[in-house]
Amino acid sequence: FMTRFCNRHGRAPKSLASEAMDALVASSWPGNVRQLRNHIERMVVTVAGDTIERSDLPQEHRTQQNAPATTIRTLNEITEMAERTGIESALSAKDFHREQTAKALGISVRTLHYKMNRYGLH
Repeated sequence: FMTRFCNRHGRAPKSLASEAMDALVASSWPGNVRQLRNHIERMVVTVAGDTIERSDLPQEHRTQQNAPATTIRTLNEITEMAERTGIESALSAKDFHREQTAKALGISVRTLHYKMNRYGLH
C-alpha cells in the first residue's frame, strides 16, 4: 500500500517505523483491509517526513493496548467508528477534496469539516 500510494500521490517513498508497525499489528481492524488501506493512504498524503512514526498514526492505533475484538462496544462507539471509517473512505475516494467529499456524503462542507476535526482526519 505504501509504495502504491506514494506513486499515486507523487510522494517520495516512505517507510514505517517499527513502533508504528507494532501498533498497527496490535490493532483490531473492524474495517479489515479497506480500513488499513485508507489509513496508509492518508498517512502517505499527510506525513511530511520520510518515516511514518507511531505519533503519525490515528489516535485509536497509537497504543498497543487496543480492546480485544470480543469487547462489547457501546452503540455510540460503534456508530462513531462506522462514521469515521465512512468519512475516511469518502475522503480517500475523492482525493481529499472536501467539497466533493461532502457532496458525495450528502452533508455540508461545514459538517464535514466539523467531523474531520472531531475524528482527527486532517
